[in-house]
Amino acid sequence: MNILRLPTKALRCTLQHWPLLEILTFSLFSKKTKNLSKSLHRSALSISVNVEELIELKIQIARRDTINFIFYTSRYRANPYYDPNAGVVLIDNPDEYIGIVDTTKNSRIWMHFPNMGIRDFVDHFFDVLSLSKLDEFSISKDNYCTQEFCDEFKELDVQTFVSPLQMDNSSFYQKIIRMFSSRSKRLDFGLPTFPFKTHTAQEFMFQNFNFFQILYKCSLVEVLSINSTLIYGEDLIGVNQLNVFLRHWINGSNPRLEYFQFYVYLQTSLEDLFSIIFNKVNYQRQPDSLLRAFCLSVQGYDDLIYNLKKIKGGMDIERTDGARATVKINGVGHNHFVQFFKWDNN
Repeated sequence: MNILRLPTKALRCTLQHWPLLEILTFSLFSKKTKNLSKSLHRSALSISVNVEELIELKIQIARRDTINFIFYTSRYRANPYYDPNAGVVLIDNPDEYIGIVDTTKNSRIWMHFPNMGIRDFVDHFFDVLSLSKLDEFSISKDNYCTQEFCDEFKELDVQTFVSPLQMDNSSFYQKIIRMFSSRSKRLDFGLPTFPFKTHTAQEFMFQNFNFFQILYKCSLVEVLSINSTLIYGEDLIGVNQLNVFLRHWINGSNPRLEYFQFYVYLQTSLEDLFSIIFNKVNYQRQPDSLLRAFCLSVQGYDDLIYNLKKIKGGMDIERTDGARATVKINGVGHNHFVQFFKWDNN
């Protein structure tokens, strides 16, 4: 590369003005270019890996800006893949490619696939960008979910694991989710791919996640077994079960719970909904004029709670150990939104 012939000071000055995409591709050429790129102390918010039709490594450089490395490789996949944007079958040939999409410039470039595994790319960019943990590892399809691929990531810490929406091999799915969830702080369950009333499913509920999201209906026993700080659900339990859940919480269940939210789909008025949810529950109604700021004990989840610094009113309940919480219910028609806030008593 001709640029490497420049004097060190001139080379560094030139590189300082390059956009991050060019720095990252430059870093892949050799150990020297990697060290030069690292010495620039460029940064990014996070790195994620998403497995869909192809494998995508996403580098978040700002809230709305990303650099996406899309891998056209047969290393983890048996069947070739046709990309209509490229117009050719790319990954049934010896030559493999990476498509790189820079959202800041709305541009796409191509480069030959170096002799590196996906995990090698992750570790490489961790080093260049001074990061140490994947923000998210998500699986939407099992096209690349081979043992070889999973083994590359088994020792890597992941902030969020998003489970597959559909996989043909449920036993392999369970193996994948067990491996990734054990090193994750957040677990997102999509649609069930194995019977959730099983020991295999419940073992994930017992884990101490910061955040647990589940998008299908559970039994009351299953919800009471969730040992996470934040719980998100979509029509998670019925209103009568919610009433029993609150009474269990008052008596000491779900001790790590600080916040939950989910939707209740029931054609009824808010008044009737209140009467069901708070039946035999001691509560104190707070006026909407009362504004309170809510704080979580875990970092990085504030953006997931709407208007958490201005919690209006709600129904206050108290646990037998003195812990206090507020339950809020909003909605119209048959769509109702339920929130639970546990307050820090200190």
